[in-house]
Amino acid sequence: LEVRNKRFTSLLSVDTYRLRDRTTAIHPDQVSSLSSTAAVIRPRLEGSFFSGSTPLGVLPFLTQVVRVANQSHLSEAALLWIFEDFLRSPVKEAFRLQPNEFWPSAVHWLLTSYAPETAIEEAVRNLQMTAQRPTESVRDFGLRVQQEASLLGSLIPLSELKSLFSQGIQDPVRSNFVAGQTAAELSDNVPLTVLIGRAELLERGSNATVGDARTSPMLHRRISRPVISVPTTDNDENPFDDEM
Repeated sequence: LEVRNKRFTSLLSVDTYRLRDRTTAIHPDQVSSLSSTAAVIRPRLEGSFFSGSTPLGVLPFLTQVVRVANQSHLSEAALLWIFEDFLRSPVKEAFRLQPNEFWPSAVHWLLTSYAPETAIEEAVRNLQMTAQRPTESVRDFGLRVQQEASLLGSLIPLSELKSLFSQGIQDPVRSNFVAGQTAAELSDNVPLTVLIGRAELLERGSNATVGDARTSPMLHRRISRPVISVPTTDNDENPFDDEM
């Protein structure tokens, strides 16, 4: 594929999704066993089947298919034979109409149809500008960042992803989070989930502080409410009896 932005070259290269076994033909004796092979592989791809509802999802989908196929020692010819089993409508029907004689041609069709370079550019821009929504918790925001980045494969380095998450958090949590951030947290050895967990703790503390601030004036008003003194007589009679 011709790519304008060299940063996307690997992501949109057919070679990225080639298998270790590049055999292009299936022996007739193999055909009968491929159905059982697909049945074994299918559970390992459950939840990763591609329907096209999220077009850029084709990138992590292909990555997952290639990983499982290599682990199962499949050839490209064998994978192409059973590939429809891992597609969902309407992609499955569209795939059947393509003259995909070899695995690379199938990959080429999927990339050009569902992952055009313009869509990837837009996804990268959106991710770089993402911020926590007013009604969104820190945890939900972190999971959304992870999900959006997963559509771009390994295009966004973990260090950049952590930075995007840190800068996208709302104040006052963001200020406290950045102030307490260490160099170790930014290393590739520490997953993003660790940062999400720390930010979540800060958010809980911030919410608790806000809650205390909101209830304190009410408590103060209850405590400082004037006490009404009711006059009494020596005989402990009702002082208002004469007026009745």
